[in-house]
Amino acid sequence: MKNKKQTKVPEMLNKQTRHAIRTRALIARSFVNLMERNSFEDIGIVDICNEALITRATFYKYYEDKNHLVCCMLRDHCEEMFKQAGLGDETKSPKEVYDNILRMIADFVVEDREKIRGFLEIVCSDRLRSIIMQKMTGLVEELLTTLNDDVIKLIPVEIAASLIVGGFAQILRYVFENEKTYTADEVVKYFNSLYDNFHGKEN
Repeated sequence: MKNKKQTKVPEMLNKQTRHAIRTRALIARSFVNLMERNSFEDIGIVDICNEALITRATFYKYYEDKNHLVCCMLRDHCEEMFKQAGLGDETKSPKEVYDNILRMIADFVVEDREKIRGFLEIVCSDRLRSIIMQKMTGLVEELLTTLNDDVIKLIPVEIAASLIVGGFAQILRYVFENEKTYTADEVVKYFNSLYDNFHGKEN
């Protein structure tokens, strides 16, 4: 009898975890759907709840506000991207992981320009832009530490991450806003040039 009670606890936790994951995914999808029809500023928590068919209490169980929602969505997307790129896979070298991440970013920039347009509209808020940059810098810090990147032996990892994120963000913005159409290969080339120059390497 005691063993049955012990096995029910993890089963209940797993069920709660799966429910939380499904709910968060539902909220994210609903927010994306709303962004296709409205500006970020015009979307309220009530709108997200109505779209997702959930209560406000459910929304606030997972997120502080819509800014927090965007940051969590961005972090989840990046963590999934890192996983797909092979981060944590011992069979892949750091260079392979880095190249895979670059290719994913480049493909996203070139193929999903409308999504980026919506994202740029969202980050027009200084407060939210600052929060997102902090989140992204934290992710890159983790990435550099995991890859044991040589650059962190030269300067503190938090400074390296801040410089890389800032440089990448400017390249993405320029590629998107410039009238010229860039290919994914060109975007990868620019990223690599920035990274190599940061390391003091010659192209």
